Amino acid sequence: MKRKFVTEFGLGYMNSYTSMATAHQLMLGGEMNPIDQENLAKCHIYIIAARPAPYFKPETLKHESDMLSGSVCYRIDGKEHEIPFEGYRWKLEDEAAKIDCKYPYREICSYNPDGKEGTYVPASALTIMYLREEGSGVSDLNRYEVLYVGQAFGQGNRSAQERLKSHSTLQKILAMTNHDYPDKEIMIFMYQFENDQVFTSIDGRAKDADSSDQNETRLMNTIKNPPNKQQKIGMIEAGLIRFFQPHYNEIFKIKFPSTKHKVLKSCYDLDVTSLIVELDSTDLNYFLYSPTIAPRDHHIAKLDLVASQKRYSFFHATDFVEMPDIIKG
Repeated sequence: MKRKFVTEFGLGYMNSYTSMATAHQLMLGGEMNPIDQENLAKCHIYIIAARPAPYFKPETLKHESDMLSGSVCYRIDGKEHEIPFEGYRWKLEDEAAKIDCKYPYREICSYNPDGKEGTYVPASALTIMYLREEGSGVSDLNRYEVLYVGQAFGQGNRSAQERLKSHSTLQKILAMTNHDYPDKEIMIFMYQFENDQVFTSIDGRAKDADSSDQNETRLMNTIKNPPNKQQKIGMIEAGLIRFFQPHYNEIFKIKFPSTKHKVLKSCYDLDVTSLIVELDSTDLNYFLYSPTIAPRDHHIAKLDLVASQKRYSFFHATDFVEMPDIIKG
């Protein structure tokens, strides 16, 4: 293994916007403000993930002075866990309104004296809000197992929700997860990737490496002619699948990266040697994981695209110890 050029470089992508919704919320739809709609229209990567499904314990619920208190429960391997909460502000539309929590206890609804349903509080939204405010690190209810990574391209101004609601692969995955994960809640994360970077490394100790004009020409060509939007999204999708190795993904699970993958053609044409995909969720306080990846709120997938060619990539320098956690073809 040796370095082909003195200067090697990789492409880096990091999420710039994240939206999260339960599968139930996604299918119900609903109105959104123009800013959110504009941001969601730019989301093309989605992740289907699962966490224990939260539900209320009806006998513990109290609503006094516009404040809701009680307990939220969830099950792991059939064992019930309980989390008390208090101080959730909920002002009812009518002073004479009553609250009720019906089976399967996923939400509390208010009812006016005439029996008309008013506002409601989902257990899912309440726990997400509390965990976000608490910011105390990983717990059972903010750990999400990555089950599937996909992409959704659409025409016109349809939001990511609208595109995904009619996405056939998503429908199949949701049907399967409902059967395979009965005690879990399915969450859809939608991502926008606008933070594009080119990472470079210069190895002056690589005596046999090419330092001719072509060395710099390659880099400038990549900066001026980056992969187009569809190529970029395809690489991000493949990189995340290879990184998390989700249960319901098969195509790129083990064999990516490879020169045979069409999604990498733009990289090999530009002589890009590495791909770095980052997912950050520190602001929203959730932690993604899979059977092969530990729960974290910031993941970095580092993929060596030229290891199969017996060539050092951006990640390697002469006589230096190899960086950890590099995924090779």
